[in-house]
Amino acid sequence: MTPKSCQQNRPCDTMKEVSVMKKSYLFKKKILGAAAIMLLSISLAGCSNKSAEAPAEAVAEGATEAAVEESAAAEEEKEVEVQADAAAATEEKKEENSGDASSVPVDFDELLKKAEAGDAEAQYRLGAFYSDGVGVEQDYEKAVYWFTKSAEQGYADAQSSLGECYRYGVGVEQDYEKAVEWYTKAADQGNAAGQNGLGGCYRNGEGVERDYAKAFEYFTKAAEQGNARAQLNLAFCYFDGNQVEQDFDKGAELVAKSAEQGYADAEYYMGVLYYNGAGVEQDYEKAAEWIEKAAKQGNVTAQKTMGDFYLHGIGVEQDEEKAIEWYNRAAEQGDLEAYYVVEELEKE
Repeated sequence: MTPKSCQQNRPCDTMKEVSVMKKSYLFKKKILGAAAIMLLSISLAGCSNKSAEAPAEAVAEGATEAAVEESAAAEEEKEVEVQADAAAATEEKKEENSGDASSVPVDFDELLKKAEAGDAEAQYRLGAFYSDGVGVEQDYEKAVYWFTKSAEQGYADAQSSLGECYRYGVGVEQDYEKAVEWYTKAADQGNAAGQNGLGGCYRNGEGVERDYAKAFEYFTKAAEQGNARAQLNLAFCYFDGNQVEQDFDKGAELVAKSAEQGYADAEYYMGVLYYNGAGVEQDYEKAAEWIEKAAKQGNVTAQKTMGDFYLHGIGVEQDEEKAIEWYNRAAEQGDLEAYYVVEELEKE
């Protein structure tokens, strides 16, 4: 639902920041490799504070309210977190549409006629076509137009999609309150995507007062319906012991369910769990296997991590050429750390 531009990392504000980042990353690389440093930091304690919805570069969504309020760094991380949520929303909505509106062979003109005649399902499907650029030029404003037409008739999938649009400002001005309004309408009909989105708003305090209990409630409802993002979000509630007794085994079970559906963020975190032996028996080969799955789907952090794994022989046979290949993939998506690693490796 959300454009790929949301997946790009926040650009550095100054050349000084770039320089510091480069020196810091190369220092880490000389010790153990970025993957080892990063993954070891997501230990049994650290892992519990990571966001379930976002890739590894988005941090501390599940942290306590006090920590968020007291830490200036957390405010900066929240900005990245929203971008990562948007990236996650992109992939989920594409999966939903590919199995629903977008992948079904259809006469576009006939669909348009039905939509213009007031058919709510046709309006939703037309919105999905415009959102994903399937059979028509991608146009988020037209997607919002048709989602709105459908949502106003009570079509739950359109309501949850419209909630996504307002939450991330896609095709419409960002408005958390309207996002909550549409998520709620969808959630009240039992729509899993709406329930997960609403849970995310309660967790982050977007458009509503932050309420972890309600976030847990909605994540649970959506996860029980098999929603991959909700399963991952709920997993982090168990890792953090937030609204439930801390249970890494249960958390790992939920991550696995999500990952097995092909959700890239969950595949990455499944690798993190195997790397750390958190909720599962430690296994570097399985860690590399899961992280590579995420990397192949375009997850930037996973791509960079695979570069680290190949560079240092973690879970895979050491291979500098493959390492550079993965770093380059991450760099092509705007990751500065990966770019600098390639630069240094090519000097050697």
